[in-house]
Amino acid sequence: MPITVARPKLSWSERIYLPAILSGMAITLKHFKNMLFGRTKVTMQYPEEKWDSQMPEHYRGAPALVRDQTGRVRCVACQLCEFICPPRAIKIVAGEIPASDPFAKVEKFPQEFDIDMIRCIYCGLCEEVCPEQAIFLRKDYAITGTTRAEMVHDKKKLYELGGVFNGNDAYVAERLSEYLGDCLPGLELTERLRAPSRALVEAYARYLGIPADGARQAPVVPAHLFPQWTFPVAARALRQVPYPLARILNAGCRLEINARIPASAPLTVRAQLLSIEDDGHRALLHERVTTDTSETAGALVADLYAVAPTGSPRGRGDRSAPSAAEALRVPFSARELGRLRFGRRAGLAYACLSGDFNPVHWAAAYARAAGFATPILHGFALLAWTIECLGRATMTGGPDRLRFVDVKFKRPLVLGRGIEVGVYRDDAAPGAFYVADAPGVRPYLAGSIGYEAAEELPLPSARPEPGPPEISSAPVADDWKTREARHA
Repeated sequence: MPITVARPKLSWSERIYLPAILSGMAITLKHFKNMLFGRTKVTMQYPEEKWDSQMPEHYRGAPALVRDQTGRVRCVACQLCEFICPPRAIKIVAGEIPASDPFAKVEKFPQEFDIDMIRCIYCGLCEEVCPEQAIFLRKDYAITGTTRAEMVHDKKKLYELGGVFNGNDAYVAERLSEYLGDCLPGLELTERLRAPSRALVEAYARYLGIPADGARQAPVVPAHLFPQWTFPVAARALRQVPYPLARILNAGCRLEINARIPASAPLTVRAQLLSIEDDGHRALLHERVTTDTSETAGALVADLYAVAPTGSPRGRGDRSAPSAAEALRVPFSARELGRLRFGRRAGLAYACLSGDFNPVHWAAAYARAAGFATPILHGFALLAWTIECLGRATMTGGPDRLRFVDVKFKRPLVLGRGIEVGVYRDDAAPGAFYVADAPGVRPYLAGSIGYEAAEELPLPSARPEPGPPEISSAPVADDWKTREARHA
């Protein structure tokens, strides 16, 4: 059935067209005036004139592969970029490097590497996920071809576009030089917030297998829960560093506890980047996060150390990189203080409590893409369990007397279907402790700890004796010998 559309009724001024003509002439006179005074915006005459000189630093153009200074192909055909590519524009066929080749230790190289530029969306995920810094997005924006085959860049074309990668690329080196020269120490960011609530503290205590501070009228927040309120501020303090935050890994921390933090108390958190040490292979970032209470300034001081890859990784022939035989191991004389047992969902449970939802700790697919068979446990979750175990075994009054702890995360704890590790104390080195499968193997965590003497700090209110730290009844996936062979 036809629909009748009513014509709009024009007013008297609209029917004579004079107002519209005068309005158009006013625009013309405005442009004429701008031309007389040199304020005219002239259209760029492409392709004779191009936008190259005005290209923003963050522009993402065509991806390209690079070689190192010796001419070696940096790509090791790990296929992470192919896996992460949203439109599936990357196709890699891996090949094995002959044993006679000087770079045979790399084992694999891309026999075929194709990128369909018609499908590519220039998201940059391939560049972010590459562990070898072998692929970069250039600033090319004029990508044309007369056939679909011409729009598929093969390995030869990609290396012609990429060229040679000399350590840090020019942009990162320039940013780093500017940052190191002018911006360190960085600006101190300050945020006012509240400490974790009593309900969260009690849930956190149940996660660690210890009773909550129910006997106290004002429950105390465990110092090792500090990531819950400090990490958002700490992450903002790292926004200006010339490294991708997604690839930064926790390397260790030092906690100094000067006063207890009551639950739900108002806090002032200050975060500041103190130093960056870049040796061309990786950058060590040192950041300090200070928590102030209304009664004590500097109640909790956390020095965080993080590592960001910057250049070519140290190979097996690099003498500066310690071999497996030279790596730190738990002394055979170390005394076992307790056993910690973790289920396969321990990472997700800690993420819900701390707010650190890095998917490598709870998403199996993401963990496999990162090179792990299953999700790995948070380093700070392992630290929390270790502090509680050490407190009950060695400190009079429990972990409440903790004065400082200084730790390094040595290797990730892969959860599998369940895993059990031990906490060890070295009597020959006062304060030293380790978390490992057994004495004589490489630890997951190593550090030192200190605490107040019994007479220097009043004992807290009596509370029930804590039970063993067990969070899951899942079976242990394998024994310590198998796990040590896997991580060797």
